[in-house]
Amino acid sequence: MVNAQQYIESSFPKHIYRIFAIGKNLEGHLDLSEYPNLVEVRLGNNPLLTSLSLGPSPRPYLTAIGFRGSGITNFSFLANLPNIHMLVLVNHTQEHQAKIVRDINQVHQCKDQEIEKIKQQIIQLQQQIQSLKTCENSNRNQNSPPNLSSERNNDTS
Repeated sequence: MVNAQQYIESSFPKHIYRIFAIGKNLEGHLDLSEYPNLVEVRLGNNPLLTSLSLGPSPRPYLTAIGFRGSGITNFSFLANLPNIHMLVLVNHTQEHQAKIVRDINQVHQCKDQEIEKIKQQIIQLQQQIQSLKTCENSNRNQNSPPNLSSERNNDTS
């Protein structure tokens, strides 16, 4: 058995794009927060690998992750994967897979709600901008000097 963190740090440089550590007898927690360029991670067949962390920042480039046959049971790190396209969960129970799907759906629901909230804020800002433009035009018209040419025409008649 190999400490997961030590194995990854000694085998993969921090700037790497892909980590393939399938069947390496990894154990314990693995923190990949110092690997910002990852696009794919494969950690399958490591039953003693108990948890995975990707750090607090979203990982827009990480689109494929696989950990079938691992001991990972907490999938909160999926919240930081907005563009995930491939998720390999084989060998997890159906109940466990259902929980993961619920977690992913909840993340997407929250993101959809945030997007809707931002859209509403944009609409409000656009309305405020339009209102300010209307006020500005109104003030400009009130403060403009009278048209002297029309007054001169009236005086000469």
